[in-house]
Amino acid sequence: MKQSLLYISYYFPPIHSIASIRNAHLVEELRAYFSQIDVITTDNYQLFPIDEYPLTDVNIHAVATLDYRTFMSRRSKHKVTIHHGESVKNNAIVSSLIKLNDTFPFSLLLGEGGLRYIYNAYRKASSIINNADKKTEITIFSSYRSTANIVVAYLLKKNFPSVRWVNNFHDVPISYSDRPSILHRMEAKNWKRLLEKSTLNIAVSDGVAKELDKLNPRILSIPNGITVSSSTASNNHIFTIAYTGSLYGDRRDPRFLFEVLSTMIQEGLLTLSNFQLIYAGKDGSKWDIFLNEFLALHKLSRNLGNISRAEVNHIQSSAHINLLLTWSTLNEKGILTGKLYEYLGVRNPILAIVNGDQDEEINEIFNRLSCGQALYTSDNQLQSKIYQFISNQLSFFNNQQHILSLTPTEELDKLTWAAQVRKLMEHSLMTRTPNNTKA
Repeated sequence: MKQSLLYISYYFPPIHSIASIRNAHLVEELRAYFSQIDVITTDNYQLFPIDEYPLTDVNIHAVATLDYRTFMSRRSKHKVTIHHGESVKNNAIVSSLIKLNDTFPFSLLLGEGGLRYIYNAYRKASSIINNADKKTEITIFSSYRSTANIVVAYLLKKNFPSVRWVNNFHDVPISYSDRPSILHRMEAKNWKRLLEKSTLNIAVSDGVAKELDKLNPRILSIPNGITVSSSTASNNHIFTIAYTGSLYGDRRDPRFLFEVLSTMIQEGLLTLSNFQLIYAGKDGSKWDIFLNEFLALHKLSRNLGNISRAEVNHIQSSAHINLLLTWSTLNEKGILTGKLYEYLGVRNPILAIVNGDQDEEINEIFNRLSCGQALYTSDNQLQSKIYQFISNQLSFFNNQQHILSLTPTEELDKLTWAAQVRKLMEHSLMTRTPNNTKA
């Protein structure tokens, strides 16, 4: 029987977003299991910052959309930003609108996609399903965000009961942690109803899967995969620490690192001629606010702002230490950002500073892969451990002994996108083998 995939994603390449890159990698690897792949996305992609991601043998259908991003584009001469910086989010009115925008069912009216996208995406998908060969088995993938994608897939499953329906969650749609959304009880009830017809829901981490389990028990953790590349750090003659990500208010805090670096500058270990601290991301203004507390670091720092994916990958590849900032609380664990897997791919040492309590999922990854060190702000010895880690890497650098973090090929193979998709397709609710096996 022929296998056909219908992938519904508002965020899809060439959109500049880690979540959309996850979608692209999934589609790329799923080609081995499906004879035909159709992707339904928004025609708003033309308005967004572009990061090219070549895909072959995939039919992409951009449907007409009228949402707040459409209106934003009409008032701006520039591309519409996908992610707002912390300076925007800190505005009380904007913060309230963002929270309302993230709350179902208000997200259907105010959020990405909106009713026009839902209507057009459903019509296009229905046409593809109706025109498919009767012997074709169809699988629908829908990606969160946005909520509109899930609604489209829900309607399709309701009207075409024989299709298989999988949701890809890069984030938790409703938080049971210390940040409850508006009308929490109603929203939880609506999400449970939305997901009750789903075949399987996949989550980007065990932490996200644990939260999703409260909405639907058919959950499988499929982390981001890695794309293994060659490190170029040995060609970089200035000892470099780089952070390429967002800050999420005060949840990701680089000041513990800044204090240690300031001490090392005062001791003469780090100088203008042998060291640089690089930031790249949408929160450059927030990064500078943190940095302003440490004047000794100013001349040794570079704030590159929001740059392309190719430029980000170049920085990560040439850094002697890639900084990972995340958080962990009693109710929120396993916040494994896409940056972690990008860092693992370039195989340079990673320094993770976790704001909060011990996180077993993060510890397991660092212990198993020996990819660097995960440290916690709750540790009284945090700064001395940061100092020791940087000193060790600096010593390797000074002695021209740069050591890659990840060397065992078998461990890297387990983390690739192909391995993650194979895990998904071998799940009991999916059970597929690649087309090239002629199974």
